[in-house]
Amino acid sequence: MNIIMKCKDNIAFIEIFTEYLDNEKAKEVKRRVFDIIDNSTSKIVLNLSSIKFMDSIALTLIVAILKRINSVNGELKFSPLAKQPEDLLNIIQLDRLLTFISVDEFQKIRKI
Repeated sequence: MNIIMKCKDNIAFIEIFTEYLDNEKAKEVKRRVFDIIDNSTSKIVLNLSSIKFMDSIALTLIVAILKRINSVNGELKFSPLAKQPEDLLNIIQLDRLLTFISVDEFQKIRKI
């Protein structure tokens, strides 16, 4: 797994490169994202587009990050997802709680 983090103007852009988040990878992602939130970055764009398969571990991670960012009145946005993760979020209706950005907006933010 590779994690790339960029911060500019109190916005953190975090890209996670892995096809599957196992428990150890999810713990590492959570630790690093929480560190960013705890260091006063209240706006995060999270790119999970390389994740091809999501299960309860990834869902738990998303909910934990969402709860932490909400606790500081922050903002969390997601880049477009692969088909299986998008379908899963739709089925469990978690997509209703999340904010997704367009491919165009994602490309602009990625150039930070």
